[in-house]
Amino acid sequence: MNIPTFSCQAISVHLHIEKYLIYLKKFIVIFFLFASGLLFSQTGQPSKNYQTTKTTLAAHIGYQYYAFHGVELGFAHARYSKQGGIGYVRAYAFAGELIFNPDSVMAFAPKASFWLTGGAYFLSMGASASYYINKSSSSFRIRPEIGFGLKRFRLVYGYNFALTGNDFVPVNTPHIVTFSALIDFKVLKRNQLGTDKGSKWKRKDGANK
Repeated sequence: MNIPTFSCQAISVHLHIEKYLIYLKKFIVIFFLFASGLLFSQTGQPSKNYQTTKTTLAAHIGYQYYAFHGVELGFAHARYSKQGGIGYVRAYAFAGELIFNPDSVMAFAPKASFWLTGGAYFLSMGASASYYINKSSSSFRIRPEIGFGLKRFRLVYGYNFALTGNDFVPVNTPHIVTFSALIDFKVLKRNQLGTDKGSKWKRKDGANK
C-alpha cells in the first residue's frame, strides 16, 4: 500500500514544527534564567546600601502588538530605588486588557502582572496572568516577559502559555510585544539608605520631612 507523498510531507513538517517549539521553549527558559541572574547581580535586593527609595501608586498604561492589537489600563504599586547612579523599579499592577483586530473581533481580560526593571543593562523581567473572555469562549494565560526598561517605561517580548483555550481568538498566537508606562499620582513612602526603618527623607537643607 502506497502512502501519498503529500501525507508524508505533512507529517514531516508537523514533526519539525513540534521539534522547533520544544527548542524554543527551552531557549526561553534558559534565557530567562540567565537574564534574571544578570539583572539581580546588577541591582541586588533592597538593603541599607541603597541611597534612596520611593514607593508610589501609579496609573499603568500599555499597548501590545503581534498578530493583534491590544491596550491595557489599570493601577500599579511601584518602588523606585537608586544606588551609585544605578537604579531599579519593582512593581505590580492590576489592569483591564482589551484585544482587537481589523475585523473587530474583541476580547477583554482582567490582568495581574509583576516586573523588575533596572541595573546597568536596563533589563526588564516580569510575568502576567490574564483571563480572556469574548462572547463565545475564554482562555487563561500565563505570560513571562523579557526586554528593556528605563524607570517608568518598558519594552518587552512575552510568550503566552495557554492553560485553557489554546485556539482562543483573538489571542491565538503565543508571541506578543508590549510597551508600557507608569504615571505616578501619589507618593506613599520615601526613604534614605533603602531601609523601611530608621532614617527619614531629608531635604537638601538637612531638615526632616
